[in-house]
Amino acid sequence: MNKTNQKLNTFDTLSRVDVNAYTKKRGQFNYLTWSHAWAEVKKRFPSATYTYYVHPETNQPYSFEEGVGGFCHTSVTIEGETLKMWLPILNFNNKTVLKPNAFDINSCLMRCLTKNLAMFGLGFYIYMDESLPNEENLVDVKPKPSVKKTTEVKKEKEVTLLVDKWDEALLKYIEFRDAGFDPDKIVESLRKKYEVANDKELNNFLADANKKSK
Repeated sequence: MNKTNQKLNTFDTLSRVDVNAYTKKRGQFNYLTWSHAWAEVKKRFPSATYTYYVHPETNQPYSFEEGVGGFCHTSVTIEGETLKMWLPILNFNNKTVLKPNAFDINSCLMRCLTKNLAMFGLGFYIYMDESLPNEENLVDVKPKPSVKKTTEVKKEKEVTLLVDKWDEALLKYIEFRDAGFDPDKIVESLRKKYEVANDKELNNFLADANKKSK
């Protein structure tokens, strides 16, 4: 099996996993807990490993610049493929922490690991603001709870016109493309969130994205 097929199979396998049962709300955002994320990866790829950056002078697991803030860095290897990720030290409102303590650094390091795993597909849909994986054969990792007798109203997923959220969609596309995600998969996810009028509109969108990234 060549490296390209390994990458596709790894991403396809992990992007099918429904991890909604393991997400928690912090501030305005949903987060996948690192322990469950790592457990789901190890169940499917027992040989998976990860490492993190250690500053050569301070021997601390982060880098820091006065007035700018700090960063944590991780590296994950699955099936012979290694991907790296970085994350600024933020609070749960995604604001930079200019005087991080040990808790802030530890939280950032494990959030960075979780984001690193998303590069391989696990919880990728969470970063794309989707409610479920965009796969027909998604895998539910937790037994479904017993059905409540009370009648619950099913909320329909809101789909916004692409033209109404053009700048927002551009930022998402550019961010994930520059992080190394497959552009076709990004477009597929965006189609779930934004209604594309036709191929011409999509082509104009992609051309605009290429123009802004230059």
